[in-house]
Amino acid sequence: MSTETEHVKKEQTLNIDGHDFNSHGEELNGREVLQIAGRHPPDDYIVYWLGKDNVLEDLGLDRSVHLHKHKVERFLTFNSDRSYRFELEGKRQDWGAPTICFRSCA
Repeated sequence: MSTETEHVKKEQTLNIDGHDFNSHGEELNGREVLQIAGRHPPDDYIVYWLGKDNVLEDLGLDRSVHLHKHKVERFLTFNSDRSYRFELEGKRQDWGAPTICFRSCA
């Protein structure tokens, strides 16, 4: 016998490009992250997940990430058709734009 509370999934906070959103799913793929953030059409975007050891991982559109491993899951999106790589302190990193800005580049 199940109770109604067993069917209620824990709400997870997602931070996408510095804005907080809520999700009730346990897993999200890149396409779903882009939809939550209002990025349309998804094929025009790149989405990264701030994963293990604070390294950005290219999520793609179909790769899924399991939520609830962190208090807040963090994602970055880029309106781009290509990704860029750079090396910092001997570690290769991915990025979705030709420049890196800590504030708006505009």
